[in-house]
Amino acid sequence: MYVELYDTPLTERVDDRTGRVLNTGSASIDDLIADALSRGTDLSSVTLRASYDLLKHCAQERFRRAQRVDFGLGIFYLEPAGVFIGDAAKWNPLKNQLIARALPSKDLRESLKSIDVEVLGMAKIPNVINAVTDVFTGQENISLTPGGMAHVTGHKIKIAGSDPTVGLKLRLRPDSTEWVIPETSIGINNPSRITFIIPTDLSAGDYSLSIVTQYTGGGTTLKKPRTLTLEYSLTVDE
Repeated sequence: MYVELYDTPLTERVDDRTGRVLNTGSASIDDLIADALSRGTDLSSVTLRASYDLLKHCAQERFRRAQRVDFGLGIFYLEPAGVFIGDAAKWNPLKNQLIARALPSKDLRESLKSIDVEVLGMAKIPNVINAVTDVFTGQENISLTPGGMAHVTGHKIKIAGSDPTVGLKLRLRPDSTEWVIPETSIGINNPSRITFIIPTDLSAGDYSLSIVTQYTGGGTTLKKPRTLTLEYSLTVDE
């Protein structure tokens, strides 16, 4: 596993750096099933998929009963979000929301100790999205709340250029339905920070976030747009 270094502008030391794992891709449940089949299991892909779907349904049912659920690589639990005013406050769906939290399982924590890590030095890619924060939940690189606000941080991420493809986009996986964030929904647009209002009509599911820009940081723009994509999926709950 490889780690690249980035500047940390928030501390007093000029040589402070943050590390980011160099992502090598993503894996779906179908990819995991293919991996299992390649190891010579006697179970078919249909059986593996059906077993996974059944276990996931059972886990969700227990989760909905406010039980902590150890499923897969994590232990999942619920927390309320939002402010409650007064000792007799009631649940207000406009201000409160249940948030799913996850802790890595013991097996996962132990497996991380055996990974060999090599630090490659300062990242060579000048443009990068570091994080997307869902303001409503406070979660980073995890969720999106339709109608809420999101903060995007990174390096040279400003949306700029006249190419028709330029913009901030959300793409639903796996069907690739795309939402383009209108300029009127973007509050801050600068090289290190973008804020935007999350569309209210997002369907439940996992989304990729990308920025298409011709920004260079100088007085000119790129001839061809560059696409920056967040490495993590962002989830919209049902």
